[in-house]
Amino acid sequence: MSEPTRDHLFVSFAPEDWALAEWLTLRLTREGYRIWCSRFSVLGGARYPSHTEEAIMHARHVLALLSRVSLANANTIKHVTLAVELGRARREPLLIPLVIDAPDVTEEFDAVTGGAETISFNERWETGCRALLAKLEGAGAPRLLADGERVAGEARQVLASRRSWHTVL
Repeated sequence: MSEPTRDHLFVSFAPEDWALAEWLTLRLTREGYRIWCSRFSVLGGARYPSHTEEAIMHARHVLALLSRVSLANANTIKHVTLAVELGRARREPLLIPLVIDAPDVTEEFDAVTGGAETISFNERWETGCRALLAKLEGAGAPRLLADGERVAGEARQVLASRRSWHTVL
């Protein structure tokens, strides 16, 4: 049986960190990356596994948003732990930790992340995103969405319509 294609990035985050998860998903989609993020059902017509563990197992990289609240989130810890274990089994880095709230979070997560090199989103999201894009480029992560700009625009419109609906309620 052939190895499944690992061509998407998985975004792991605590519910409180949803704003950055959405922003990052749209930004990376615009750059042509296929993203699995629970805030979006389908981007660019891609069908991803419905279970997070399966999506992580088939991911090229797991982007874990690390914050004070994610330290206490069982799902985030489970995602990070699975990514570290799979990376070790594959003998290639799978986890890319993104520190979004305080520099000391990195030290607290070292035991869980296996000491994976972090990227800081603490000061400015755009600065962190540039560093992440450089890392993904260096790792050879595939950019399969030729129309990423359009896909991200459509997803942004869906999000805006959901928010306006909720504000009416």
